[in-house]
Amino acid sequence: MTVDSACVGPVALAWAVAPPDDDAAIRAAAAHLPASQARRARSLTGARAAAFLTGRRLLALLAADLVPGVALEIDARCATCGEDHGRPLAVGAPLALSVAYAGPLVVAAAALQEDVRAVGVDVEREGGVADLGDLVPAGAGGLAGWTRIEAVVKADGRGIRLDPGEVRIDLTAAGPLLGQAAARLPGRDDVVEVATVTGPAGHLLSVAVIAARV
Repeated sequence: MTVDSACVGPVALAWAVAPPDDDAAIRAAAAHLPASQARRARSLTGARAAAFLTGRRLLALLAADLVPGVALEIDARCATCGEDHGRPLAVGAPLALSVAYAGPLVVAAAALQEDVRAVGVDVEREGGVADLGDLVPAGAGGLAGWTRIEAVVKADGRGIRLDPGEVRIDLTAAGPLLGQAAARLPGRDDVVEVATVTGPAGHLLSVAVIAARV
């Protein structure tokens, strides 16, 4: 697996194309995951399982760089239903994590919690706005704007409980961490910083962070 990487502010990024799905290889890789995540991997098939496992490998690589010696364990229980498909949370490691998928491409993001409380990442294939249909709110700012909104929603953590159409992004409000834009969300008093950054060829990539409390 070829892994590329980048950094934006306090956030480390890594991306790779998931290998062709191989059920035997997927089962073998899942055996090395914590129980809840192994169940999640086994519940998926084919390309989805390969992408999931690639995401977990990327998060582990980022964690090892940021916190040497850490054995990353991830809790991804959904806050709504309790199943293992929620946002990835690091167990026993001071890290904020996020992962995004665009077909076989997988992007992972990680940052130290001394810098940020939460991180969100989103990636979309260039020219893929038509594939999203009515998901993209009016006035989102095209595909780049949609990736910013999705990254902000992921950092916020409320998921489908937050209407993406209510996210307001100010491209003139450069924050101290990412230096590009800031978002206001209903129900939040603090600002979510967001930036669209150079990433995988042929894709648009955005990252959002919520700063650590001082």
